[in-house]
Amino acid sequence: MEVVVNGVASLFKRLRHQLQKVPLLAWLPLKDAPRPFSRSDKQPLPLALKHRLFKTTQALLPPVGHVEQVVDKLRDSIQQWQDYEVMPNVLVVLMEPIELADGLLSAVLNRIQEDQDGSHKFCTYRLDEWLERPEDYVGINDAVREAIATILKESHADNDSSSPVHLIVIPALERYFLRCVDGLEAIETIRQTIASHPDYFWLVGCNHWAWSYLDKVCCLSAYLDLTFTPSPLSALDLKSWLAPMEEAAELSPFPADASPDHPSQTEYSNQMEDTLDAENASTSGQELDWRSSDERKYFEAIESEAGGVAAVAEAVWQWSLHYELNDPDTSDTVAHSPSTETDPVGVVKRGDIGAPDIPSLTREDRFLLYAILLHGRLSGSHLSLSLAEPQGMVRAQLQALSRQDLITRTQHCWAVNPAYFPSLRKDLRRNNFLVD
Repeated sequence: MEVVVNGVASLFKRLRHQLQKVPLLAWLPLKDAPRPFSRSDKQPLPLALKHRLFKTTQALLPPVGHVEQVVDKLRDSIQQWQDYEVMPNVLVVLMEPIELADGLLSAVLNRIQEDQDGSHKFCTYRLDEWLERPEDYVGINDAVREAIATILKESHADNDSSSPVHLIVIPALERYFLRCVDGLEAIETIRQTIASHPDYFWLVGCNHWAWSYLDKVCCLSAYLDLTFTPSPLSALDLKSWLAPMEEAAELSPFPADASPDHPSQTEYSNQMEDTLDAENASTSGQELDWRSSDERKYFEAIESEAGGVAAVAEAVWQWSLHYELNDPDTSDTVAHSPSTETDPVGVVKRGDIGAPDIPSLTREDRFLLYAILLHGRLSGSHLSLSLAEPQGMVRAQLQALSRQDLITRTQHCWAVNPAYFPSLRKDLRRNNFLVD
């Protein structure tokens, strides 16, 4: 028995000696040990960064290619109108319902005013300076009549040989009607004025869906029979147009390829000089505008998802972004500079391109969303009139759709989130809404 006790005592003595060699940290509870750094795959963007992206979006200019297309079409249309009496005295520029033609036509006007040495001299007039539809929709017709009378009076006073083309611009035709009783009077006034004043040329911007609706109920195409839709933006167009957004997000540029299709920087510069010297750039020359195949695939994915529509492309691009928090133990990552002390330090990353799918919609939801898109954007009170529903019911619908991020509020009006437009258009088409 004494031998056993002595053996156990000796064992405990050796064990205590070994445990004394273990670092103190190993004895700390697990919850107090330093936890490894972790980051989720997709952190939401900081609020300050979202605000900066929003301001950059608001400042984006219309795509250069669209401005050039409309300017060229306008000049050709005016030339034909001057040469042949039977040619229409109007050009209607059709846009998607989540894009306002106002900004595009303003850029077109600036362009033709800068180029007064061309074959045409212009004296331009805008029918309105509205930022949105007036709340008193019944008074829109009186406002239109007064504006037209003022323009006609001013144009007679300005009538001289130095400005032979009197161009009257209607920035957004969808602002002049409301789908309700007595909501089409201003459209009829505009239609009659254009037909009765063939010595003036009219440049009209309009929502594509609104144009289809107005043509059904007012036979607009019989009077305003020249329409033009700018071509969809290419992947290269979108890359150029979204460049200010990528700069605002502080995104790292795509690494350059070393493949034969994407030459080194020296070869790139030499080939670019050769391309600029050539009279016509070939398709192979356009390859030089891409830093890498990854960059090209990225913007081609945006083009495919957005259908070449600028507003949708910007929304899809922003939808793909996510925020990765920096590992404090590493210093090789370039961090996004926090705007406030509460902003996390991290870096913005590009993710997979894809527009979100719309949630399940009720019949009432579809009618409300279609009404917004038909008018481009609409206030709650005008929605109530258009849908012939009580304002309280419409307000509740708007709040529910807003919580699902399907719609957003801009000042006093509601607009559809462009990111959902592709899937929403498919849904409305399947349910027999007039979307084509």
